[in-house]
Amino acid sequence: MTLIIAILLLLVVSRVAAELAERVGQPAMIGEILAGLILGPALFGLIHESPELTAIADIGLLMLVLLAGMEIELKQLFDAFTGRNLWISIMGFVVPLALGIATGAMLGLDANRTLFVGLCIAITALPVSIRILMDIGRLQTVVGQRIIGAAIANDVLALLVLGVIVNANTTGAGWREMVASAAMPTVKVVVFMAAVLLVGKAINKAAAMAHLDRFRDAIGSRLRVKEPVFALTLLFVIVFAALAEVLGLHFVVGAFFGSVLLNHELLGQQQFEQARKTASAVSMGFLAPLFFASIGLAFDPSGLTDLWLTLGVVTVAFIGKILSGRIGGWLAGMKPAESWALGMGLNGRGIMELVVARIGLSSGLIGSGLFSVLVLMGMVTTIVTPTLLKRAFEAADLEQQRPSRSAASS
Repeated sequence: MTLIIAILLLLVVSRVAAELAERVGQPAMIGEILAGLILGPALFGLIHESPELTAIADIGLLMLVLLAGMEIELKQLFDAFTGRNLWISIMGFVVPLALGIATGAMLGLDANRTLFVGLCIAITALPVSIRILMDIGRLQTVVGQRIIGAAIANDVLALLVLGVIVNANTTGAGWREMVASAAMPTVKVVVFMAAVLLVGKAINKAAAMAHLDRFRDAIGSRLRVKEPVFALTLLFVIVFAALAEVLGLHFVVGAFFGSVLLNHELLGQQQFEQARKTASAVSMGFLAPLFFASIGLAFDPSGLTDLWLTLGVVTVAFIGKILSGRIGGWLAGMKPAESWALGMGLNGRGIMELVVARIGLSSGLIGSGLFSVLVLMGMVTTIVTPTLLKRAFEAADLEQQRPSRSAASS
């Protein structure tokens, strides 16, 4: 089958499946993954992975990460690691990471795969969290904003850890070798983050220029190329992606932080929204469906035959996030029901977990069997989170009303 026909089939089936998924209250990506399952070796075997499809999927991955980064402002990033939010951010990542590592060790996985399982369990997908909170009308609540802050922190920490373990790929090695091999990648991550902070400060100074609007309009009026803002945005992000690869990190790490650095003040509100809309149209209309369909193509149902591994990963994924929300919320002074809602909200792994799982497979960190388990875990936690979170918020509302009722009766 030629590449164009394969793309045509993937787009048609993924669009139909995505529409059906949205109509039953699920993210479009669930339908797009199912499209890959239907067309791929798991079911009909009409389309198989190829270098060309993999390359297109990688570009789709870049665009997805760009969009995720543009949803975050540097101030939000700093807020997630300050004050009481720090407890929520740390516990939201460390507790599920530790439980995932313990599960992998108990199931006999080597050090590298054990750490990778823990990393996938520790992830919370910011775009999924935003979408779910918007759908249930809780985005602007205190708990909703803390879920967003923790999701931002979890994604940042996950990508940094991913950069370390991809660069220190020691499959089959023990923990001592794993820790020793991670020393240099950790230094590279520190160097990269230093570069991000320096560029961030330079951008903030540029955004504070008195005549920035006039300067920006003058440049824009002289350019004759189409979509100049989007082109410059994409170029800026790719520069950071290339810098990450030069340092031996995955390009996703660079693309994410590069897109976070872009802000409304530098580009201008109208230009920023225009660039984001263009990125969203190219990504969601073309590249993202192919990326998620490629996950379905790589899905191997035979990998789910290890019942204990499958049940262990899915169960710990739920327990880890819910427990981390309870502990982090308690340390941050939140009420019990609010803490449970916080943990439920952190459970949706969605896009980011699937992105990391795909990177692990393509980098040789994990095999197709473990990849299929992690994909299943990401899909299950994403599907059930909206219902669980809605009920958790209802319980939190009841908890808020109890003191006022008792005060009224007295």
